Amino acid sequence: VNYFVCSWPTSFDSDVRNIYCHDVKMPWVEAQTFCEDRGQTLVAPKSIQDVDKIQDKCGKQEIWTSGYQYLAEQGKPFKYLDRTVVPKTLWKNNKPGKASGFRSEDCAKLGSNGKVYDAKCWSESLPVCQDQAYGQNHLV
Repeated sequence: VNYFVCSWPTSFDSDVRNIYCHDVKMPWVEAQTFCEDRGQTLVAPKSIQDVDKIQDKCGKQEIWTSGYQYLAEQGKPFKYLDRTVVPKTLWKNNKPGKASGFRSEDCAKLGSNGKVYDAKCWSESLPVCQDQAYGQNHLV
């Protein structure tokens, strides 16, 4: 298992925040478990600036975010694990889609183009983990 650390200062204080770029693709649940085992969570970009920081540190590749949609919440906005809504400004055009059942795309990926899109949770992508701070997920 190979991963490397990327750091940048936060806007909250002088602490350094870390993200960890991992180079083995895995499904969303496995990716989140991988992060949790390290006391972290999948990234939760809240702005274009957050996306830029992730891509500057980890490269422009397809990665998992902590965004998801419960089956019972179909048709409602996607949320990150900290229960904040994935910002509309980050979504790829015409996303998220409206598939349901087995075709449902209930997990959110960050594409190499810097846009978030919905995907099948069992598909594989790279996990990028972030430290958890203040009881919630923050990149900046």
